[in-house]
Amino acid sequence: MEASEVRDQPAPVGVSPDLTEFDPIAITARSPWELFSRRFREDRLAMAALVFLGLLVLIAIFAPLVVKLAGAPGPDTRDSGALDIFGTPTGPSSAHLFGVDQIGRDVFSRTIYGARVSLIVAVTATALATIAGIITGLLAGYFRGWVDTLVSRSVDVLLAIPYLLLATGLAAACTLGGTGCLGGLIKPGLSVVIFVIAFTSWTYMARIIRGQTLSLREKEFVEAARSVGASHTRIIFQEILPNLVAPIIVYASILVPQVILYEAALSFLGVGVVDQPSWGQMISDATPIFADAWWYMMFPGIALLLTVLAFNLVGDAMQDALNPRAKKT
Repeated sequence: MEASEVRDQPAPVGVSPDLTEFDPIAITARSPWELFSRRFREDRLAMAALVFLGLLVLIAIFAPLVVKLAGAPGPDTRDSGALDIFGTPTGPSSAHLFGVDQIGRDVFSRTIYGARVSLIVAVTATALATIAGIITGLLAGYFRGWVDTLVSRSVDVLLAIPYLLLATGLAAACTLGGTGCLGGLIKPGLSVVIFVIAFTSWTYMARIIRGQTLSLREKEFVEAARSVGASHTRIIFQEILPNLVAPIIVYASILVPQVILYEAALSFLGVGVVDQPSWGQMISDATPIFADAWWYMMFPGIALLLTVLAFNLVGDAMQDALNPRAKKT
């Protein structure tokens, strides 16, 4: 074909009409992170939930400052003057924005400090459960054999027991007597709650990672690593694990709101966090006096609802953004 005929041909898509080579501006490669970020930002509701969670984290970190700026007393400060002449708690006022409880403690202050407890438990327990699930799932899926049998049967046994019943029993056993668990290594209170939740939550992550590992271990890149003499440790942590980042992030984001509800349920039952303000504990304390002090249950309940909803929205958006089969809107 002559040069003049080449110039007369219409330029293909992605090719500059004045050049016979690809225009670097017309075709822009995007990394997986850029694709994820772009898809996630398209979800306006998830972005709003993310902003809310960011504010919640800041409030939890700077809880003493927030309470001080609001002019509220500390979470454990009792104000008998805030009760009426019959000793009944009073509702929201300029002195107590969310009212007081049955012994005169400020509900606003306790709700703010309750956010700190919920986030500490959520992040720590989720991290421990995720790490345990990743390690056991990788070992079971990669080595198979007796390792897989041991991990799978352990998971089946734990899943066969109602998790709330198991957690309640473990928390009660670790709390009674005040000695804690594992020879006093885990003290009653926040440590026991984190341990119990992590111990009963790693099984789901382990099953997901095991199934993904069983599939990845047969892929060509793993066979190539074996052919060049790569060790099992290198194959597991440098070849297989990086390909599991997406499901790990997705499930961990979904596990966080479950852990928050988990902690609230344990505190509600009286075997959770009892030495610090907790939303579940506040709802439990407010149940007998709900008819006279509705605000004591409403405000921590709303805080719990919005927090769990925000985490669920962010988790769903992350799942859609990390899913390569998700239809682009």
